[in-house]
Amino acid sequence: MPTAVKRASGMAGADGSGVESIVSQEWASVPAEPLDLSFRDATNVTDFFAELDEEAELARAAAEAAEAAKQAANTAKAGEVQPVVLGALSGNAPVERPKQVLVVHAVKLCNNQLAKVDHLDGLLSRLGVSFANLRWLDLSFNCLTGIDEGLAACSALSHLYLHANRMENLTAVARALARLPYAEQLATLTLHGNPLADHKDYKATILRACPRLRHLDFGGVSRADRALVRHAGTALGKR
Repeated sequence: MPTAVKRASGMAGADGSGVESIVSQEWASVPAEPLDLSFRDATNVTDFFAELDEEAELARAAAEAAEAAKQAANTAKAGEVQPVVLGALSGNAPVERPKQVLVVHAVKLCNNQLAKVDHLDGLLSRLGVSFANLRWLDLSFNCLTGIDEGLAACSALSHLYLHANRMENLTAVARALARLPYAEQLATLTLHGNPLADHKDYKATILRACPRLRHLDFGGVSRADRALVRHAGTALGKR
């Protein structure tokens, strides 16, 4: 018996509604694989739109072909004797399991030539990705020179990959990071491979901007790193 049913068995109503509601909650949402738009040579977020339109047209054509094949199969079976479904005669119709809904939590836009990420909201909308569900965004190996305002809309982000871009101004980037609505919840951030990472106060400045980071540049944030922040001479916001 599924775990959800076991938990619900003691509190379900006579019609089984308690079981059904909990099972529905457990089966309704399933994490999807990351959406991968890497290596597309895109210089702007809108460059993805034409490709998405083409893929949508191909999917529509495939769906129409599948529906036509299904109708042909149903026509062929029209004269066949159909098997009796157990429970149908007793009035206890088979219970249909709720359909699974795939929820996208991660998007890969790495290894392109993006200089900005404006229109990111439009792209995510076209992909069917909700800002409230997006936790993981990879923008590494692009041409970004700063923290674009488009990133502010991703209010639920906890993992942000920005390594191997062209960011030079440590102070400007740190201040922009600190203004992001998810700065306090960001757990993973990468910025190595940007010129700003060569600054002597790089780690302390970034940790001041995002104080709850657990991983910076694929390395864990240690107690020594926290101490470095406390004693660093460069203090974000005091300039």
